[in-house]
Amino acid sequence: MSSQPTLNFLRSFQVIGKHLNLARASEELNLTPSALSHQLGMLESQLGVRLFTRTGRGLAFTDKGRDLHEEVDACVARLDTALRNARSADKKDVLVVSSMATIAMRWLLPRFASFQKAYASIEIRISAQPIDFQHNGVDCAIYYGAVPDSRLGFELLRKVSLIVACAPSAITRDRPLNQPGDLSRHHLLRVKSGLDGKRLDEWGVWFESVQMAPPREAKELMLENRNLVIEATKSGLGVAVLDPLMIQDELASGALVRPLEHTAKARGAYYLVYPRTSPPSEKVAAFRDWLFDELQKSSAAPGRSPA
Repeated sequence: MSSQPTLNFLRSFQVIGKHLNLARASEELNLTPSALSHQLGMLESQLGVRLFTRTGRGLAFTDKGRDLHEEVDACVARLDTALRNARSADKKDVLVVSSMATIAMRWLLPRFASFQKAYASIEIRISAQPIDFQHNGVDCAIYYGAVPDSRLGFELLRKVSLIVACAPSAITRDRPLNQPGDLSRHHLLRVKSGLDGKRLDEWGVWFESVQMAPPREAKELMLENRNLVIEATKSGLGVAVLDPLMIQDELASGALVRPLEHTAKARGAYYLVYPRTSPPSEKVAAFRDWLFDELQKSSAAPGRSPA
């Protein structure tokens, strides 16, 4: 034998032996019967033995051919399994998270590197899809509002506080901001509506907490979402009631300031919501644990409160 048979020749031999018919084997391998016959002849020449004999209905194994086919068939099966495992080893488990744009852009995305480092086998995808676990492929959701439906699994992530914030340029001699009554001289920036289409009256919550009616003289600027409210506030267009967690960087850098010390308790809270299974899936549990760790680092997370 002048050289070892190639893997292609052994693969062809394995398929020929499976069908014992050149025509059917050629269809599976996408080769012509003559090409396959040539490969078989080369293999037999290299080994120095006959592997098949021809019959009226096709091919039949010789004793040597049958013994070799059993070994080659087992080896090919093990090789196929090893290749599938190698391919799947690099595939990441995908976790689809539904989240409001504000928390996704301002809090989640800047921290994703730490999740990827801790859970390299899980790939996170952020979705704006509503919470509908049966139809939209979402695995879990970060939800803001009242306590979620009891038919869902959920855990409290954090309660929300509300503070008054503005750009330093919004405060002038003509428009001071030393006490709640001074808000009558400013534009109050509001969010148009929440995910459910209802108006978010966070200014009403804040004024109620200081036992004061919203000033009639104050002008309002209604914006589509919290991101726009934050950007408008940074630009000096007015004053907003905001969750301090969403503007941590701006408060730290001085791009936004907190002119009034009073803090109000929001009517809603942040929850992690997932299908009501017991327990949640492994990837959702990993995401939940990471969320609590990151919220604790942000010094804004309460203890866990499972629903």
